[in-house]
Amino acid sequence: MNYLKRLLATTCSLFLLLGCALSSEEIGRASLTELTTPDNIVADTIILPLKAGDEIGIWSDIDVEYEGDLTLKFRVFLSDDVKESSEPEIFDIDPFQKKVTIGESNISIGNKVKHSFLGRNQTFDVKYDANYKMDVVLLSNGNETLKINKADFVLKK
Repeated sequence: MNYLKRLLATTCSLFLLLGCALSSEEIGRASLTELTTPDNIVADTIILPLKAGDEIGIWSDIDVEYEGDLTLKFRVFLSDDVKESSEPEIFDIDPFQKKVTIGESNISIGNKVKHSFLGRNQTFDVKYDANYKMDVVLLSNGNETLKINKADFVLKK
């Protein structure tokens, strides 16, 4: 009987977590299909009015193919219309470091990998009302076999 109660509690918790993940509203998306290199800067921009206290989820929507090892990260240049400093804050998001994953497929045959998923990487709380601008680029370790079918940096509220 205890086993059934634990199973039911675990199942309900999973449905609640999945429901929260699926019901959150997408508020911004930066789509990148090319890497930024020193010779070629490829960026996408998200501009959003956010309010103090908003909790924003940072998600990665990824579909890539490659051979060998792969390091991939979104570099985000964050600025707003309130701060006195004109220098943006810079932070990196490793899409493979996720706290919640939906619909993951990871197929490895020999040295070839096909990997896709939607994953929540982290959340942040908005500190003050402002119009926020995020310039997002995609960086990698130089794996020449990388094929990017989709690499989206997603914001959800």
